[in-house]
Amino acid sequence: MRKVYILILTFLILRVSSVHAQSETYQSLIKIADSLYRIKEYKKSTYAFSWAFRVNSYRSTLKDRYNAAKAWSMNFTPDSAFYHLLKMAKQGNFSDYDKLVNDPAFTPIHLDARWNHLVGIVKVNSDKTEANLDQTLKKQLDTIHDNLIYWHRKLDSLKHHDPKNKIAFEKLNKTVTAKDSLYKDIITDMWKSIGWVGQNVVGKKGRDAQFYLLKYVSLYTQKKYLPLFKKAVKEDFATLEQMAVIDDIMAIRQGKKQIYGTQVGLDAKGNYFLQPVEDPSKVNQLRAELGMQPLNEYLKSYGLSI
Repeated sequence: MRKVYILILTFLILRVSSVHAQSETYQSLIKIADSLYRIKEYKKSTYAFSWAFRVNSYRSTLKDRYNAAKAWSMNFTPDSAFYHLLKMAKQGNFSDYDKLVNDPAFTPIHLDARWNHLVGIVKVNSDKTEANLDQTLKKQLDTIHDNLIYWHRKLDSLKHHDPKNKIAFEKLNKTVTAKDSLYKDIITDMWKSIGWVGQNVVGKKGRDAQFYLLKYVSLYTQKKYLPLFKKAVKEDFATLEQMAVIDDIMAIRQGKKQIYGTQVGLDAKGNYFLQPVEDPSKVNQLRAELGMQPLNEYLKSYGLSI
């Protein structure tokens, strides 16, 4: 198997004869590296990441370098993991402190003396980034984020625990609908004015507030702003997992089967069930390609299994 991957890497590297080909080869190698990481072939993943950086004159995105560091960490090669992490922190001003300290892939290097030094640099970067955010817009979107989650969870909880209480449901649903309408006006006005706003402007919660709004609005509104959302995903202003959720919701609303298995419904008795999936045999592969956990793991939070 190792020889096969070496041959693939060699073939891709030999293709590099122009800037365009170099970019294509880099992306191809990154895809191989990510795929190997997902199937826990960490050592082979590090080879692919290393070749990708080499053919691209050792340039990379922060995302790719971060994933390379994860592979090196899981391969128990701390020197290489810290090389990439410190390069990101010092030269790339990597500032996602919460992501770094909570990522289980870096557990193998937590006891290394360099870990606290790294975390300290990233915390300083995070504080600087926070200070440069649009605080007024951030505060508004943070509030919308928290309220969208609170009210929709409350509605789902009522449907799950007390499905026959129609009066309580209608009253609560009326409140949730009114709030959704208000937040829709605020966020769509923002989109019309300045577009989808990234984490670099409003922070994580502000970024995610826009996703939650898109998740709960009508199919008509989803279709209207889908191109804006897809553009945000490409620019890393929204996540691939969020894209999967929106794709599944829109598919179900149009009478189709979902692709990624993100949508769980409630029947008349308040029991959870997995909405129909287009191709159950491929769903875990598709989820893995977007960095999502296996479907069965996801369903455990609903008390379901497949």
